[in-house]
Amino acid sequence: TLDKLNPNPFLINALNLNSVEELIELLVYQRATRSIVTSFGFYLEDLLEAAGGTKLERGFDIVKIINGVQHYIQVKSGTSDMDKDQVELWRKKIEEYEKMGHKAYIGMPYGKIDNSSVTIGLFKQYLPDWKVRTLIGKKLWDFISDEENFHLKILRELKVAAVQILNNKTILNEIRNAIERVVEEFHKKYGSGKNSIDKFIKSLF
Repeated sequence: TLDKLNPNPFLINALNLNSVEELIELLVYQRATRSIVTSFGFYLEDLLEAAGGTKLERGFDIVKIINGVQHYIQVKSGTSDMDKDQVELWRKKIEEYEKMGHKAYIGMPYGKIDNSSVTIGLFKQYLPDWKVRTLIGKKLWDFISDEENFHLKILRELKVAAVQILNNKTILNEIRNAIERVVEEFHKKYGSGKNSIDKFIKSLF
């Protein structure tokens, strides 16, 4: 609904959005994709737990015990997901756990260790022995599951589940339906003339 989009009024003007349809399309896509990415990050932790890890309530996200040694993993979505402060924070935590006799890592469910991303660059600068202290993509799934190419099994199962839930639709169908619904709501509340977007922006303050 319109009142749940919580838009940035300054961004609306800065992007020169002159029609209600353009405005609502941007806001709905922004909200939908942000929500999907955030919630799916938590779901990936659930998948890693099902693959063989144990989920933790605080600190690191996952632990796996191998031959009596506890291996702690902080799960981040992908190789573009961390800034300098986060890398340094988890470096300190990794070093702290290693001093206690454990192993600790930053884990990423997808991506490659040779990606030319900002996060990989930060690992090289601020995480000593970063290749040993990270589990990225295939390496993470193989480590958690003790099974080669376990990520392929996960991908297959997700595809089956998507077909069962969405049938022949895609999430884009649902987003387009939401755009149409919210545009109609906007017109009822603020009108459809030139000044309707200005009225909407003023209502945000």
